[in-house]
Amino acid sequence: MDRAGRLLGGLGGEKTRWIATVESLTIEEANLIGDVCVAAGAVAYLGPFIAGYRIACEGEWRVALSKEGVPATEGATLSNVMNDAIKLRGWQVHGLPADLVSSENGIILANSRLWPLSIDPQGQANKWIRNMEAANGVEVCKPSDKDFLRTLENAVRFGKPVIMENVLSAIDPALEPVLLNLTFKQGGAEVMKIGDNTIPYHPDFKFYIRASCPTRTTRRRSPSR
Repeated sequence: MDRAGRLLGGLGGEKTRWIATVESLTIEEANLIGDVCVAAGAVAYLGPFIAGYRIACEGEWRVALSKEGVPATEGATLSNVMNDAIKLRGWQVHGLPADLVSSENGIILANSRLWPLSIDPQGQANKWIRNMEAANGVEVCKPSDKDFLRTLENAVRFGKPVIMENVLSAIDPALEPVLLNLTFKQGGAEVMKIGDNTIPYHPDFKFYIRASCPTRTTRRRSPSR
């Protein structure tokens, strides 16, 4: 009886928290459409921009949603809609800077349907991606490498991540199917054509691009998409 009394007392103390949680989830459910619109817009369009411009765009989108009668949480942003604290902590352990812009860049990278391009003069994004994908056998290549297409083909075939570094303004046309993620069915299997070769496409394949940039800069910047 004593133990039962303690249990009931403990559950009674949780009642207030449960009621508050239910109210909070009800509000979040009602605002879900508008919040996801803001987050999706940020993933699709805001990767290349600085923090101030991102904040301004998200504010304008919330105003536009309000005018159209679409409910959204006041102050909804990419980071507070799609942030996963456990995943973010893991990224930071692997070298992602802890500032807000870098955290948003990580969210964009993880949720974008396009392969990310890093403008990364400090090498922060490159270090983070290498550490994060080390367990998956990440391959690193450059457009100047003689066998970079072979490296890419093997990665597509076996589902490995690839980092292509020192990319200039022009990219080899043979990479277009990879950049556009153009796959098709052949013999019941999903394949991709790279150059003259048709390669089985593994769903775990990932492609990261790092633009060529000066090794010195007078201003510290966070890695951007």
